[in-house]
Order: sequence, then C-alpha cells, then structure tokens
Amino acid sequence: MKIIHFVLGNADPNTMNGVNKSVFNLATYQYARGLDVEVWGAVPLAEKQNTSNPTFPLRLFDTTKLRFKLSKELINALYALPENAFFHFHSVFIPEYYAISLILKEKHIPYALTPRSGYNPVSLKKNPRFKKVYIRFFESRLVEDAELLHAVGPLEEEDLAALFPKQRVLFIPNGQDFNFTLQDKVTFPMKSKPIFGFCGRVSIYQKGLDLMMEGVAQYCKQGGKGDLYFIGDGGDRPEVEKEAQRLGIGDRVHFLGAMYGDAKMTQIQAMDVFMHTSRWEGLSRAILEAASVEVPLLVSRETGMEPYIDQYACGLMLPENTPEAIAKGMLEFDALLETPRYKQMQTAAKQMVEQEFAWDAIIRRVNQEIYGIQA
Repeated sequence: MKIIHFVLGNADPNTMNGVNKSVFNLATYQYARGLDVEVWGAVPLAEKQNTSNPTFPLRLFDTTKLRFKLSKELINALYALPENAFFHFHSVFIPEYYAISLILKEKHIPYALTPRSGYNPVSLKKNPRFKKVYIRFFESRLVEDAELLHAVGPLEEEDLAALFPKQRVLFIPNGQDFNFTLQDKVTFPMKSKPIFGFCGRVSIYQKGLDLMMEGVAQYCKQGGKGDLYFIGDGGDRPEVEKEAQRLGIGDRVHFLGAMYGDAKMTQIQAMDVFMHTSRWEGLSRAILEAASVEVPLLVSRETGMEPYIDQYACGLMLPENTPEAIAKGMLEFDALLETPRYKQMQTAAKQMVEQEFAWDAIIRRVNQEIYGIQA
C-alpha cells in the first residue's frame, strides 16, 4: 500500500502550525517502519521549501488563485497514483480537498479525513453562515465519501459522531517522542516563582488567551507570586500584549516569541506549570511536550486532557474555563510548589506520555486501524 498524507503547507515542524508538525511526525515514524509513505502539500510558490530535511519523500504543489482548481502538476500526480494507494487528508475547510476527492472517487482510491478540531462546535460558530453553506455543498460530500473520520482527542470523537452520525469515527491521539536534547540556557529570571508557561500559536479566541490574561490579572491581585511566559507567535500577539498592559500585568507576562526544537523544549522544561486554556482543541501537542519534560499541567476541559489528568494526577483540571477558575488554579500551584504532591505530578506527567502517547504505539494503531496494515 502507498500512503499519501496531504496537508495545506509544507509539513515543516519548525512552524507554529500544529497540523504540519503532526503530519511530519506521522510520516517520519511510518517511513522508519518501512512503509511506502509520502507527504504532499499545497503551498504558495514562495513557501515551497521545508527546513527540517525530512527523511520521507515530500512533494509540494502550487496553490492556484481559484482554490478549487488544482494545478496541472497535482492533477497529473493524482492520476498517476497506483491502485493500492490510500490518501489521508489533514485539517478541513480546504477547497483543494474537495477537488482532490473527486479524482480519488473516480479512481476508486480510498481516503481518510483527520479534521484536527476543525469541526468543533465552538469553531463552527466563527463565520457560521459561510461554514454552514460550505459544509452543505462541499464538506459534507468530502466526509460522506471518506472511509472514516480520525479524531485526535476524546471530545473531538464525540463532536464528530454527533455532527456526522452515519460516518465511522475513530479516536487515536497524537503522539509525543523524547527525541530532544535539553540545553543549559534558559531566559526565565529564576527569582519569579512559580514559573507559569504557555507554548503555542497566539490565537486569542481558540486558545482562550483572553481568559488566561484575565485569570493572571486576578491571580496577581490576590497575591500570586509567579509570572507567565509565552512561547509562540501569531497574528494576535500584539493584541495580547496590549491586553496585558491594560490589565496592569505587563511586568508579569513575558513574550519570548517563536521557538523550535531543543531550544523550545529547554524553555518548557524550566517551567513549573504549563497552562492551556483553549476553548477548543483536538489534542494539544504543546501539552504533551510539557508533560514529557515533567511539567505539571493546568488546563481546560476543552483540551481533551481530562481523562488523562484524572487517571495520572499530573496536574489540575479547570472546573470551568473562566478567569476565576484560572486564578484559583494558579494560586493552588503557588501552595503546591516543592511539596510531595507537586513532585508526584512531575513524575506522573512523564509517565502519562510514556504510557499513553508513545509514537511507536500510536503509529501501530494508525497503521492497523486506519490503513489495515499489520506493521
């Protein structure tokens, strides 16, 4: 079987795009197991490069001004696919996917779709009229002809089953590896304890950063001693920085910008608590990265981490994703720092990743349950 992962982008893990990172890891581990796998990406001409030197074959195709119209190069590649190919789309609301699916249907080539939280009910409330029309005329057909929908989080599995009750939905989470080398240099002033941290794309609404800022402000007013450090970048960063100043916490919230690889993991490892207050999420890779270096978690239920935190006791789950609950959780960590319970959380966080999210086990499930490959 020939597996084709398709993504909007260049599958470069050194970006703020979590979908590209996940596809990069999937293909890397599959290729290492000897599978015939390629990654195809649709990108503007200026972005047709990948800085990560992937081990797997990577083909990048130009996007066109009329997104439903595929480039000639991509059309030729699709018609050249062998009969035993299996296509795997990642993310949703991408016009090229609908056009590609028509060719796949013509050639009787099966495909799977991993929405990566794109169909979350909260997400669908953004531009609702457009999305409703788009789903009716395009996305519903893409879903209907798919072999299955692949959910990466337990809450996403529920959402997909409710939205598309006639379609098969399969839950297999993202994986996390330990292929990094921690460095010595960190930029946190260590006098600021505890060190709360966030890592990810700076998107206010989805990541709940407005809630986080309000929560930090309340925490500080109630005598909280720690600071918050942001790793990441995005179009909303200036607005978040302004909000921190408006709330009077500009000196307690620090923006470190985008980081990747070992440098990013070194900074995360220096945190005392990792915070994630998303309004919706598939399953955050940043949360797994933090847990892999023994950083306890303070996260919303919407991250999909509740069953894991309940089982492993590796952090605190926000009872509600509100500024009040965020402030309360931060104050609780103020009191927990250096206690036996906190140290148990650190150990449990890494244990959770090792037992639930090891890439070898995840890849085995993906190969067997999505593609029917016993490898």
